Amino acid sequence: MFVIEIIRSLKVIGYARPSAITDEHNEPRQARNDEHSGSMDLSNSRRRSGLSRPPRQRAVALTVASAGTLFWLYTFYGIAQVPSGDGSCFQWIAVMPLGLIFLVLTLPVLILALIDRLLWLSLVLGCVGLVAFAYLWNELLGEFYH
Repeated sequence: MFVIEIIRSLKVIGYARPSAITDEHNEPRQARNDEHSGSMDLSNSRRRSGLSRPPRQRAVALTVASAGTLFWLYTFYGIAQVPSGDGSCFQWIAVMPLGLIFLVLTLPVLILALIDRLLWLSLVLGCVGLVAFAYLWNELLGEFYH
């Protein structure tokens, strides 16, 4: 009974799939009839088929995540091109904050976009990640070549 209530609350905020929701007798809920028009309620079938979201939103989220991932991979090449200076290889310490930005901001965007969940959140996180990458890379280039 408690598990069913948790699943119902997750459905309200958009985390659970509608097919996973059951009533008190553990039977799947059927679509309800609309009293005014006599037609079937299509909200569950629209959510399952993905018609409630704009199709471009997922593509944009995947594009932002791909751009962040490709930039993160490029930073390894960019850091490898920095002159070694005194030979201590301290320039490789820059991999840590760049990797943190990737793990905290870009990777969740990629995962959320691939499973088609929370696309607005993934777009916001992705854009914040790209801005963080640009700011940090600008600072690192200033340190590497000053």
